[in-house]
Amino acid sequence: ACAYVSAPGNNVSDVELWKSDGTTSGTVLVKDINTGNDGSYPIDFTDISGTLYFTAFNNVSGRELWKTDGSSNGTSLVKEIMAGNVGGFSTAAQYAYNTWIFSVPFNIGNDFYFTANDYATVPNGVSYENNVELWKSDGTTNGTSKVLDIYPSTTIGSYPYYFTNALGKIFFTAVNDVNGRELWVFDVPLSVNELSNEVKFDVYPNPSNSKINVIYQCSNSNEVAEAIALTDLSGRTINALKLKEKSSAFKKTIDISALSPGIYFVKLISNKTTVVKKIVKD
Repeated sequence: ACAYVSAPGNNVSDVELWKSDGTTSGTVLVKDINTGNDGSYPIDFTDISGTLYFTAFNNVSGRELWKTDGSSNGTSLVKEIMAGNVGGFSTAAQYAYNTWIFSVPFNIGNDFYFTANDYATVPNGVSYENNVELWKSDGTTNGTSKVLDIYPSTTIGSYPYYFTNALGKIFFTAVNDVNGRELWVFDVPLSVNELSNEVKFDVYPNPSNSKINVIYQCSNSNEVAEAIALTDLSGRTINALKLKEKSSAFKKTIDISALSPGIYFVKLISNKTTVVKKIVKD
């Protein structure tokens, strides 16, 4: 186990990502993200399914979303959200650029959702614009994209805020040029990923306030279930079960009576795919 920190090297302004196992020899620089004497100043560390995400700055991409598995080769830019050296986690203010916070208010299946900026004017002391909107990512470059331009403009954003899950949906506020700042809703899909005709995956009763039953059946003997997991909207694993005997058919019961009311996900992992279904705890 290691702890990750932002710390300077020999130069006090060269703040980079380090890791430590609590020993001198086990305390090392993970990666020099902003090469040279200036640091990348990594911040907003978020663990999602065992991968550490954060934002960092360099002179090529600006402040963007990065991920790491703890190794130098495994530390990489997820996507350049704003082209150029400003970055998707910076916003223009009157006289300077400010850092935009990276946070994950909810997950759906393998995707985590956040707000980011893909356009910023140059601070000029008079006026400025930013296009902050809702984005999602599965941790890959191709799987990172804007969800919707709520404010229909390439230069002005809707600034989504105050994400709350209730009634099987995600509620938040956002602004556009027609309505101003109003309440918006994001309907969480009942199923993420498509199943083949050979597979039956069901979770019931749904909604439930005590227990749920998970049923899996597959007519193709080459596809077998390997594990199931129960997660919350933030992606945190609440209950995980690795199947001792990989099977093409099983029924499992999961006790959810101790959980707070809200939205949760049951994830089925087979040797061929991962399927996620939403459940609602009353």
